[in-house]
Amino acid sequence: MNVFTAALAIVFLGSAITTSTLAADRDAPEAKLPIVLTLFLHDELSDQDIRNLDTKYLDWFTKDLSAITARDVQIVPILRKPGYTDFDYRLGDADKSLYEWDQRVIDYVIGEQKPRDKRHKYLLITKDNLTFFVKGIAGLGKRSAIASMTAYRTIAHEVGHTLGATHSDGEFHATAAPAPCITNMFVEDIFFLKNCYRYSEQSAQVIRNYLKDTP
Repeated sequence: MNVFTAALAIVFLGSAITTSTLAADRDAPEAKLPIVLTLFLHDELSDQDIRNLDTKYLDWFTKDLSAITARDVQIVPILRKPGYTDFDYRLGDADKSLYEWDQRVIDYVIGEQKPRDKRHKYLLITKDNLTFFVKGIAGLGKRSAIASMTAYRTIAHEVGHTLGATHSDGEFHATAAPAPCITNMFVEDIFFLKNCYRYSEQSAQVIRNYLKDTP
């Protein structure tokens, strides 16, 4: 059982969860505090969608993010929470959807007394795009994002934005084996280009700088 599946099992049992995607010695005095990604799994997601999340969307990118930041990455999945996991994100305007979602996140953070720091991010995970062209959206360096499951790198892309990375940090690797690929922050998906399954070094440095003064 992988850690995301285990976390979901705890959710179904009604317990509070905080789980790490990577093992680490949390008692070590030099250890940095983890990045915590709270994922609100939209009610429209099927059981199969949820089962696919870890291996296809989360595991590879959280390992890369952990290596970049020298921090654990903790995934906190939230299911069937009225007012949140039933949020109507298809408003015809992605910016408006993000604004309205951020208002929900504010309510959640205040109501649940969650931390308000750079390490904590709150994403709505959806089955479909926000609009015909927009797969996801995030506030640059902010706490909130919406990411669809229509492409494997969208969650990683939007998390990158919340950690300060921009489209200019994305890279196209023409010589990558076995085929050309794009890194997580590349501006858009191109059907004939594969996913590099990592952030570029430029993105990595931006993310490290974003967190450098955070415990």
